[in-house]
Amino acid sequence: MARCSLFGGDFINTFDESMYSFEGSCSYLLAGDCQTHSFSLIGDFQDGKRVSLSVYLGEFFNIHVFVNGTALQGDQRVSMPYTSKGLYLETEAGYYKLSSEAYGFVARIDGSGNFQVLLSDRHFNKTCGLCGNFNIFAEDDFRTQEGILTSDPYDFANSWALSSGEQRCQRASPPSSMCNVSSELQKGLWEQCQLLKSASVFARCHPLVDPEPFVALCERMLCTCDQGLLCPCPVLLEYARACAQQGMLLYGWTDHSSCRPDCPVGMEYKACVSPCPRDCRSLHVSEVCQQQCVDGCSCPGNDFPLYLQI
Repeated sequence: MARCSLFGGDFINTFDESMYSFEGSCSYLLAGDCQTHSFSLIGDFQDGKRVSLSVYLGEFFNIHVFVNGTALQGDQRVSMPYTSKGLYLETEAGYYKLSSEAYGFVARIDGSGNFQVLLSDRHFNKTCGLCGNFNIFAEDDFRTQEGILTSDPYDFANSWALSSGEQRCQRASPPSSMCNVSSELQKGLWEQCQLLKSASVFARCHPLVDPEPFVALCERMLCTCDQGLLCPCPVLLEYARACAQQGMLLYGWTDHSSCRPDCPVGMEYKACVSPCPRDCRSLHVSEVCQQQCVDGCSCPGNDFPLYLQI
């Protein structure tokens, strides 16, 4: 499966590994079936922040999952686990997860509001939106809805805004590039970014995932982030997840940095957590769970996720 990620404050890593920044204020097409329009994955933004992820199946069925775990099917609130129309909504290792084998996608929201979208290979060169076109060529990712290839990520992303009669989208603009970080703090943050190249735990993945674009993104964000030594953490986590997508699990990477992804009280972050529950509340009727592990939250001392009723 191909993977797209919306992470940190405003970063997007496309299916073909183009990374860019975008602070939206509307709803935007992230990905979907752009030939038959059987499904669409929509990212909902307010004031530059991600607030929810929505799935539309055709024109008449939709589910919205908010970063706080609230879920709506149409106008009705639903509880997890929930299934309808071949779509599954559940919790998994600290994520809220929407998936459909029939439509060939998985979408996850983690506790920090990061989005991950995975598409099956059947959608190769058949998708569009903020996550790009999934054709292995990063050079043509910034193709607008009108079919124009641009080098400006804001021109590209704004073209995928979804306006309706009730909602007219205002064009998003890049934030100010002024630097408000002291030189001393900036040096410490810069050193955190360099861990992607210098720390042995990350070096294991260098043959599979080039660290340079991640380091450049990490350095670029230092002036705009207001979370101190935690600023580089979303980029380090994204690198670890990109490596996991290539089959390389970076066990212990959090021990080499100031980073520890958020988990619910009583749970701890691990690089490899089984997505398979040990109770009967799973929606998937399968005697043997064959999914590969995911990074996420589990109870101390075991690698099985804690499933909570939302």
